[in-house]
Amino acid sequence: MSWVEPKEFVSVQRQFIQPASIWVELSLGLVLILLFTANWAMKKWMLNQPVAPWWEFVPTAIAMVIFLWILGKYIQPWLESKFDMPVEIRTSGIGRHTSQLRWIVQFKALRSFAIHELDDYRVLEIIDDKERQVLIGVPNEVDCHELERILMEHGLINLN
Repeated sequence: MSWVEPKEFVSVQRQFIQPASIWVELSLGLVLILLFTANWAMKKWMLNQPVAPWWEFVPTAIAMVIFLWILGKYIQPWLESKFDMPVEIRTSGIGRHTSQLRWIVQFKALRSFAIHELDDYRVLEIIDDKERQVLIGVPNEVDCHELERILMEHGLINLN
């Protein structure tokens, strides 16, 4: 059984994702600038290759880090919103595909589930054996009784 998560669900779920701390972002930016600088220094002093003077290189490195930050902070989420988020239920577990990762949770690591009805779509709430909650959007076209049957066949407890 497979489906594509409703766009409305995906956009609502993105609003609740905690952004990285500004200190984490600044630290990563500083590390990137240091790596660019180390690469520049190695080329200049160890390999004796011609390189740009540091007063040209450092602003370029900072501009590259700012560009990468904008790409990750604004452009990537916008692009993600344009693509579908497929979900699959296989014999071994439940899988979700996003632009960043593809994961499959084994049924043996899951404990219970509940299906919540909303106006435009449904939400499949899954609780794993460590009490963590995963929410998956389910379009109204998916047969909920079949979904419940499959999940209960694999040992999950229905909390509805």
